[in-house]
Amino acid sequence: MGITSYGQTVTTLADGGEVFGAKGMFVDGAGNVYVACEAKMFQNKTGAIVKIKPDGTQEVVAGGVTHQQENLNGPATNCALDRPFDVVLDAAGNLYFGCYGNGKIYKVDAVTKIITVFGTTSSSFMPGGIAVYGNNLYIISSNVNSNLYRFSLSNPGSGTIIKAGLGRGIDIDNQGTIYVSKYSGAGNYFKIPVSGPEQEISSGQTFIHDLTVAPSGDLYFTRQNANVFKYISPGVSEAYPVTGSSGYEMASGPNNEVYVSNSAGRIYKVVFGPSAPANFAATAADTKVDLSWNAVTGATGYTIYRGASAANTTDVLATAYTGTSYTDNAVVNGTTYYYSITTTDALNRVSAKATAISATPLAAPIITANSDLSANVGDAAITIITPTSTSTGAFTYVSNNTAVA
Repeated sequence: MGITSYGQTVTTLADGGEVFGAKGMFVDGAGNVYVACEAKMFQNKTGAIVKIKPDGTQEVVAGGVTHQQENLNGPATNCALDRPFDVVLDAAGNLYFGCYGNGKIYKVDAVTKIITVFGTTSSSFMPGGIAVYGNNLYIISSNVNSNLYRFSLSNPGSGTIIKAGLGRGIDIDNQGTIYVSKYSGAGNYFKIPVSGPEQEISSGQTFIHDLTVAPSGDLYFTRQNANVFKYISPGVSEAYPVTGSSGYEMASGPNNEVYVSNSAGRIYKVVFGPSAPANFAATAADTKVDLSWNAVTGATGYTIYRGASAANTTDVLATAYTGTSYTDNAVVNGTTYYYSITTTDALNRVSAKATAISATPLAAPIITANSDLSANVGDAAITIITPTSTSTGAFTYVSNNTAVA
């Protein structure tokens, strides 16, 4: 049964079966979800990589055995896996994942389904988040230094450290920009482009557990609570209640859907509705407030709200509004008004409210020349000299001389 709120629809993709202790995930172009699962101790089974098809059926593609033999260079389904953490596919369909129980990275050939060790790592290597872009594999070692390693897919060797001091979450967008969480309570993440300087950006939350970049370019992340967050701008994010318990790992699908695992081992599929409009702004004037915002792709209309406080914007000024600007003329000068806005799409999904903004309309003062300002009279022109008093706001010049007024 799905849950719809804040414009997203949440359905349970997996709850039991071969999926147990779900950790990292990867979604291929066909919508198959690959899940790194911890050991099923109660069934005496080792960790496994489980493939969940779009119809919900599950298939173990590596591990999940009842013996403790590694059995390299043989079928992946006959290999004992020691706590796999995350998983990824390359463009050819080869499967890669790391096991933090023994510090190894594994590769499963797309054609032969044979499992081999990928690259050279030490027992202190603790594989965390993993991603592939082009001919390189990127993986975080969640040890003391939390290093980000880069391995060549064709000649991996021992890899190269390209960044230290990181968390466990990593993803790469369509342009090759790496997004990786920072290991700190500040909730920051790093954005590392193919060229140009890297950036450290605040998510607006504390401690990012995992993150993912959808094909649309939207960035989502989890904390250890019941929410998925969508990054809006530095220090600003939207919260979407999703998991019902601690959110863990996540991945995005080909249609911009997001998959989230939780502490109970369940996996949820989240289809997001529209975003709230960006750059929502209010400009106060005499007996009016002008509102403006950016158009949202896929929007069929906007609902504009007003209230007496930022936490209470409940009065509806307009609904199914299709423009990107609106004037509120029902205001009183000197009163502060708070505004918010939501987006509705073709499926009648409604976004979260934009962060409330405020404006206070004021009348423009009429100032007499002999009290607040002076003027130099020239040839068909008057130069207004700025007053030195504390008068503020717009100034209205009134003249009886039609030649210069």
